[in-house]
Amino acid sequence: MIFPFIVTPLLTKKNRKLRNFLSFFIGSLFLISIYLTKSRNSLLGTIFSSQLLIFNKTFFITTLFLIFILVFIILVANLSIFPDKIRIIAVNLLPNYLLDQFNDISFNIESYPRLIIIKETIGYILERPLIGWGSATFQLLFYSKNNVWYGHTHNIILELLFNYGILSAGFILFGIISIVIKSFKSINILQNSYNGISKVDLYDRAWFISFSVILFSQLFDIQYYDFRISMIFWILLSGLSCTYKYKKST
Repeated sequence: MIFPFIVTPLLTKKNRKLRNFLSFFIGSLFLISIYLTKSRNSLLGTIFSSQLLIFNKTFFITTLFLIFILVFIILVANLSIFPDKIRIIAVNLLPNYLLDQFNDISFNIESYPRLIIIKETIGYILERPLIGWGSATFQLLFYSKNNVWYGHTHNIILELLFNYGILSAGFILFGIISIVIKSFKSINILQNSYNGISKVDLYDRAWFISFSVILFSQLFDIQYYDFRISMIFWILLSGLSCTYKYKKST
């Protein structure tokens, strides 16, 4: 969430070597800390925010290429669907220690508890789609059926649907998504580079990216139940609504 605000000063402060150095130093320490956490959400969020903040074709193509290479390595390390010749060539080109990092990845849904949680949650939602089951009931239902305790559904959309039903969840999600779409259009988030963009627009872009990252992360885990995260969520969302309203009035 804070990474876009760390990088943005580097794009706005020209001919200020000391401040540029400090911003770069803080950003470097931040990236090192993100890596040391081994958090997949944080790593994905950093890649996602970098792509949007410094948007250009070269960076975009490079990111896609790296993702393709990563998927290929995972498949080579775990699946036997490739012809023998391709597998032999790939194994010879890729070092063994790199393949060893990915050869324990399973493609069986039973190996990933969150996929099981999502599957069970969808089943519960279909049983009571209109009004939901009520707040804080997921752990009780899931434990009674699977004899395993999980505190929530690990997906903010499924959590809303499970707790409050389609109608209530629809009103909440419609409001959030409409603000995101309007701010996306007003900020020109996909402009090819930051050159020529005003300082205010750059920070608006960072604001949008920061909210997008926190919203994206809620699809894999619900940190929203942490008071600090929920406060940041609504502060960023309210700020987004101000950006497009301000630009419309001016």
